[in-house]
Amino acid sequence: MRRPVATVSPAAMIAVAAPRREDAPGALLLVAHGSRDPQWARPLEATAAVLRVLRPSLDVRLAFLEHTAPSPSQVLAELVAAGCASVCIAPVFLGIGAHARADMSAIAKAARTAHPQIAIVLLPAAGELPAVQQALARALLESLDARPARGGDAV
Repeated sequence: MRRPVATVSPAAMIAVAAPRREDAPGALLLVAHGSRDPQWARPLEATAAVLRVLRPSLDVRLAFLEHTAPSPSQVLAELVAAGCASVCIAPVFLGIGAHARADMSAIAKAARTAHPQIAIVLLPAAGELPAVQQALARALLESLDARPARGGDAV
């Protein structure tokens, strides 16, 4: 029996949002790899949209390391120009390869040098977060349970 994959609207997620800290940043910069495929960023854009619903006062932006604009340095310059006082950089990588280990640290260091007037914090890569690992496992099991009975591709 095929079960529908559960979806949660951004508005429904407000109830599960973590409480806001007093020292919350002015912006959250999601940084991902990038791709030449224009459809590639859609899941990241959806994630940013959910974050904006969960934290309306937080300026959520996307940036990409390769193939897709804008770059992290471009977005950081825009945030500084807009008067942002603090930015948390969130590497959106499941695997912890060279981008997550080395490139993101270099980006944060360069940003701190270029913009010493703002606080810049580099968060752990998404794939390192137990909540992300657990959510991915749940989503994969839902997908497994919703697969076509007689084969075929969902892609």
